[in-house]
Amino acid sequence: PKAPHFNESYCCAMSMEAGMLGYCKGEVKQTARLRQGKNYLIGIYPHGLWPMGSHLLWPHLLSKYEIAPITTMGSTLALWIPFFRRHFHAHNMIGSSPEELMWAMRQKHPFNVTCHCPGGPEEMFYGGEHEQIVLRKRRGFIRFAMQAGCSLVPSYCFGTNQQYHRLAKAGGTFAAISSYLEFSIIPWIDRYGIPFGFMPTKEKIMIAVGEPLEVEQVLSPTREQVDAMHAKFCEGLRALFDEHKASIGWQDKQLYFEDELPSPEVKAKSE
Repeated sequence: PKAPHFNESYCCAMSMEAGMLGYCKGEVKQTARLRQGKNYLIGIYPHGLWPMGSHLLWPHLLSKYEIAPITTMGSTLALWIPFFRRHFHAHNMIGSSPEELMWAMRQKHPFNVTCHCPGGPEEMFYGGEHEQIVLRKRRGFIRFAMQAGCSLVPSYCFGTNQQYHRLAKAGGTFAAISSYLEFSIIPWIDRYGIPFGFMPTKEKIMIAVGEPLEVEQVLSPTREQVDAMHAKFCEGLRALFDEHKASIGWQDKQLYFEDELPSPEVKAKSE
C-alpha cells in the first residue's frame, strides 16, 4: 500500500462494531496507555473463525487515542475481489506479507498501531474444545517488530472461539487440505444451526489489551534475541489471560499453546 486508507464513515455505517457491543455485550479492557509518538504491534489472539477482536478494538483506539489502527489479513484472496477489496481497505486492512507488515509498523500517528493475528488462518482449527492457540512456533512477527523497533502488545479476545461451532479440528482432513492449499477451508454452523451461517451466538466478547513490551530496534536480531523476546510475549499473553478470565466467568479455564494438551482431568470435566 502507498498510504493508509481508513474510512471512518463507511465503517460506522456498516454498524458491525455497534452490533458486537450490543448483541455480544462487547467490552474492551485496557489499562496501559498508548503514546502517539510510538509504534505498536498488537498481537490479537485467538483467530477463531474470524478475528472479532479487531472490530472491537479499532473504535476503542479511535475514541480514546485518535488512532486508526492498520489490521493485517492472514488470507489476501479477498483483497483481490473488487467489492471485498473496497470493504477491507475501508477498514484499513492490508495483507500480512513481511513487506506490508514492516510498512505498517513504520507509520506515524494516527496510524501508529498495527493489529496482527500471529496464529493466522491455521488457528481456525484450534480452540473448539479448549482455549488453544498457535504461538509457540510463531516467531516471525517478533523478528519484524525487533527490526522495526516496534513495541509488542499482547491481547486476548475472550469469547471469539464460542461465536460459531466449527466442524473441523487441528490434525484433521480439512486442516491437512488447508495446509496444502495454503488457504483455510473449514465448515461451521451458526447460532441457529445453519451451515455457513452468519449469525453468531450471544456469548459475551471481551478483548483484553496487555502492557506494551518495549522493543529495542535490532536490524539483524539473532535467534537468541528473538527467542528471548518471544518468551516475554508468551509469558505476557498467558498472564493477561489469567488476569482477566474471571471477568467472563472462566475461572477454571486455562490457555494452551499448540504443543500443549489439557490434562485428563480437564478433558473429563469438559466432556
